[in-house]
Amino acid sequence: MTTIDDEERQDLYESAFADAILRLEDVGWNRLGIGSDFEADELSLNSVKEISATTRGLVALNPLAKRGVSVRTSYVWGKGIEFKGIELTDPILTDPLLRTTLFSTDARSEMEKALATDGNFYFIAKGKSQRRYDAGKVRPSGFRVPISEIEAIVANPDNREEVWFYRRDWVRHAYNNATGQEETKNMKMFYPTDLYLEFLSRNSKRMPNKIGDILIAKDEVIFVHSVNKQVGWRVGMPDLTPAIFWIRAHKEFLEDQAKLVKSYSRYTWKATAVAPRGVSATAASVAQPAASDGAGGRADVGATAVMSQGANLQSIGRTGGSVDFSAGLPLAGYVASALEIPLTDLTSDSSLSNRSAAESLSESKLAAMIQRQNSWVAFYERLFKFWGKNVTPYFERIEEESPVKQIQGVTAAMTSNVLYPEEVRAVLVKALGIQDAHSDKLPTEKDLGLLILAAKQAEKQADKAAAVQKSALSQKNKAQGDASYGDNSNRADAGGQHAYTDGNDGR
Repeated sequence: MTTIDDEERQDLYESAFADAILRLEDVGWNRLGIGSDFEADELSLNSVKEISATTRGLVALNPLAKRGVSVRTSYVWGKGIEFKGIELTDPILTDPLLRTTLFSTDARSEMEKALATDGNFYFIAKGKSQRRYDAGKVRPSGFRVPISEIEAIVANPDNREEVWFYRRDWVRHAYNNATGQEETKNMKMFYPTDLYLEFLSRNSKRMPNKIGDILIAKDEVIFVHSVNKQVGWRVGMPDLTPAIFWIRAHKEFLEDQAKLVKSYSRYTWKATAVAPRGVSATAASVAQPAASDGAGGRADVGATAVMSQGANLQSIGRTGGSVDFSAGLPLAGYVASALEIPLTDLTSDSSLSNRSAAESLSESKLAAMIQRQNSWVAFYERLFKFWGKNVTPYFERIEEESPVKQIQGVTAAMTSNVLYPEEVRAVLVKALGIQDAHSDKLPTEKDLGLLILAAKQAEKQADKAAAVQKSALSQKNKAQGDASYGDNSNRADAGGQHAYTDGNDGR
């Protein structure tokens, strides 16, 4: 065993961060995966891990990649996921570790990000043994595994897509209580998949203890959610893979444009001297320090140029206006296309389109997000089945119509007599945004009677208030109609000091 102190660990972290930055700079324009690790009909695990190292760095350091993955995650998981067939108090949903890794908002965001950067999400579930499983005594649990720890794949010899085992290589970190130092140990283990458990069940076979000299986990099963696979592939492809080169192209375009602006701004004035020998004097005059800013420092503006007779000083034309940063939008468009999200969302610029288009998904993009949701539903179904639960996961609609259209739709549907009143009520409560509904049940006749009585009482109070207001208005009109109000001749006869007229002079 070896020990690593805090200083060495910090050096390792800094080195890893520097390597991530270098990977971004080293992404060339050659196709990824072409080399010794590439097979004619499959992209190898090592190639995907190399891509993952790049895409993880992109999401961490590049704003376009970070924004794109965040937008995609928001569309897929923005309204969460519900589980039908399991109580909210079930140990699976309340287990602290499972909430941290599977069921919390942050966990779901990290899971989706894993598909964007790795193309594969690995979860090792505990709680069920191939030999014995007692749901009353064994508490379900599990943990996530990064793709960097997956080192080998064992598949069915007759069907390479039916993966039976994944080998995990990791470094175990443990503190020695006696020395107070952290000790590390290299570990290896094969984990069976749920597909292999099904194979054993169908063929009445038992799981071996080892593969070679490496042990096989008995009470743990690895579940893998892979995306962007092709027929014959055993590993998935990161969502960001098609966007890597266009992210770099967009980055380089903006850098080049920024350099042009900086080069244009290097020279602001052009000074012309009368004679060649006056050039040095003119340059020295123009280069005089600017005026003081009042606080002892040098002001950035307001400098005075003292020049000889006949010398000329004029500003250079605004050539920087020829730089157009918006010309790089087509490059960003390829990134949006790779992630299947709107360009307006990727760039946070709704001026590219009208507001309605900027805030909604097209049919094709919406279908892509729904497809990703369905893939997560299948993953959760497999996992709950392993834990002995018959659970149906489901997502809410990604985009909903306005409350007015929802109410109109349910009202029209009521005439067809195909909906229960409870279903109608549920839609109306949600459409109206009633958060604190008294109950999920329909109001009884007594409840309706009380509501009608309350409505009548409120109507009577409103009528009473209107009557009082009407009486006050009537009294005011009566006072205004008095013979001594607003009449010039009557006020004059009464000895008033100032006469008001209505403009008709009494006629």
